[in-house]
Amino acid sequence: MQYVAEALPKLLEDRGFGELGGATAAGSLEEALDDAWLVVESVPEKLEIKIATWDQIDQAAPPGTIFGTNSSSYPSRLMARGVRDKTRLCNTHFYMPPEANAVDLMSDGQTDRACSTPC
Repeated sequence: MQYVAEALPKLLEDRGFGELGGATAAGSLEEALDDAWLVVESVPEKLEIKIATWDQIDQAAPPGTIFGTNSSSYPSRLMARGVRDKTRLCNTHFYMPPEANAVDLMSDGQTDRACSTPC
């Protein structure tokens, strides 16, 4: 957290755009996911790690939370073994540069269409 607090203002200054947000540390996964409507996983591209991470997220996240994986190597269906409700899991691809403010949502064939319907 200290690194982010110290490095982010300089990064924004160097880039010449953006706005300083905030980051908050949590004591547990359950605390971090409390009231979450969206969880995006971006752990290392090792299938075993992704499967274990989604198992933990599935246990900790509130019902109805949308699950997005940032994986470019694996479709979400391969990492969803322990996810009880596979209809809320999808692949996500965020566009660069970040100011493009766009993301692709891709179904694994079971994803509920409501996950990608604009509010």
